[in-house]
Amino acid sequence: MQLVHTDICKPLDPVSLGGNRYFITFIDDFGGKLWVYILKEKYVVFTTFKNFEALVEAESGHKLITLQSDRGGEYTSNLFQEYYREQVIKRQFITPYTPQQNGITKRKNRTILDMIRIMLKEKGLPKQF
Repeated sequence: MQLVHTDICKPLDPVSLGGNRYFITFIDDFGGKLWVYILKEKYVVFTTFKNFEALVEAESGHKLITLQSDRGGEYTSNLFQEYYREQVIKRQFITPYTPQQNGITKRKNRTILDMIRIMLKEKGLPKQF
């Protein structure tokens, strides 16, 4: 939990049958463990992050030290900034328009989407699934 990479996948098209448009990934830099949360809207990112943090800290017994993300508004909100200060979480923001700096999450998001597409095609299901 020294460094956790995070990113939100661009809006999914089409929207899932459950109304989900996004997914967010959290990847532990040390072990490579991946957590994926499905989201209907981006405004739930803060709550999702708090739930993720509580879960991994309880499971691992270690405190999250550093969170790395792009400079998306969901990560830079006043609510997030205050929470970072309260919880003493260091922030690392990648330089805008340099996906190679956040390549771990970008590649993982791409892999997840490719896996989903392959499974849907294999079973002959429409994209909504």
